[in-house]
Formats: sequence, C-alpha cells, structure tokens
Amino acid sequence: MKIIELIDYQIEFEKIRADFNSGFKEINNLRKKFTSDYPISRIQTLTLDEYVIGKGDSTFCNRIENDLNDWGNIHGSSARKFGLYFGKYGQDKTRKYRIGRKEYGTDENVALKKILSAIIELIENKDDLASLKKNTISPMFKGKILSVYYPNEFLNIFSAKHLNYFINNLSLDNDSKSELDKQALLLDFKNSDKVMKEWSIYEFSKFLYSSFGRPNDEIKEENISKELTK
Repeated sequence: MKIIELIDYQIEFEKIRADFNSGFKEINNLRKKFTSDYPISRIQTLTLDEYVIGKGDSTFCNRIENDLNDWGNIHGSSARKFGLYFGKYGQDKTRKYRIGRKEYGTDENVALKKILSAIIELIENKDDLASLKKNTISPMFKGKILSVYYPNEFLNIFSAKHLNYFINNLSLDNDSKSELDKQALLLDFKNSDKVMKEWSIYEFSKFLYSSFGRPNDEIKEENISKELTK
C-alpha cells in the first residue's frame, strides 16, 4: 500500500476513533471480569457443565464467545472449535455432550481434562510461539483466549480469512499459514507506523474494519445451520 493511501485511511479513522471509546470501556470491563472469574486455578477445576456451550449463559465457552463478542468475533464456525460442547450434530437431533476434535478422544471427561490443560498451557506460555502453534486448541478459539488474557500483545482478529484480507489490502508479504504469524505481521505493521503505534490494539482492529470492511465472500452467519453453532 502506498504511504499516501494509508495516511488517507488514518485521517478518516482519526475522525471517528473517539467514537469507539465508550464501547471499548464497556467491553474491556467485561473482558477483565472474565479473566478475573477464570484464573488458571479456576480453569483447572471447571466441570463439563461449567465449560461447554449449550449449558446456559454462564459457562466459560458461552461467555468468551457471546459476552465478549465485541472483543473479537468467533461466531460463524461451529461449536466444535471449543473441543467439547453440548448439543445436536447433523442429522442427530439428540442433545448431548459431543467431542469436536479427534485428538481429545471419545470420553467427554477425558476430553475436558485435555482441553483445560491446553487452555492453561496457552495462558502460561504466551511468549513461546512454537508452543502456541503446537497447542491443540483450535485456531480461532486459541486466538480469542490469547487476546482476552493478553489484550496488549495479541490481535483481536482470529479468522484466517479476515487476517489474509487485511494483509492483502495492506500489501504485506506473508508466507505463513499460521494465524498467529498473520496476527503478528499485522501488529508489526501497526507498531512500525508513527501514527498507529499510539493506538491500542482494539483501536487498530477497528481501523482495519472501518477502512477495508470485511471479505465480501464471507458466509453470512444467519445462513449457517444452527446445528453447527450451538
């Protein structure tokens, strides 16, 4: 992207940047409440019904996906991203515990232990990129967890499609398939710019969406089967 074009986008965003302040304060308070409610010691003791989506509004998965949706959207991909959920699947209308990733096995209690251990590993190893990449948590869920717990270090955009879209719009060179690398590339771009380096990561994500919109071939959420999103 030409510097003059970037400056034009920045000027337009500066006109509306203050508009996001009240929204940021509200969602950041919710984020802080979530991390306060779920320190590592609490995550270690979560039961199935305290973890899975499909068991009410107060579960770990429901709160991080829905209560914190404005922090970063992970809707649009199925509940399987959580590794474990309670609900229907495909033609099977029975609501029950379902394991979403084969690496977690076939027993929901064993799966829960593996998932919680992987979440704790993420939180404890934020500076170990190799460890983060190998972690078994699905990419979008992984990105949301890291961003929620470390808002000043991880970008709050999690979809590979969205990350690629912004990377292409900014004409950045990218040869990695890792969402974590794509996020880091965008943050490096932000922090190398004399204007954007003063913005919070939250503001930077708003800048990207305000300036470039969303991928125009994205499947609209309302067209995704509810069986896959609950």
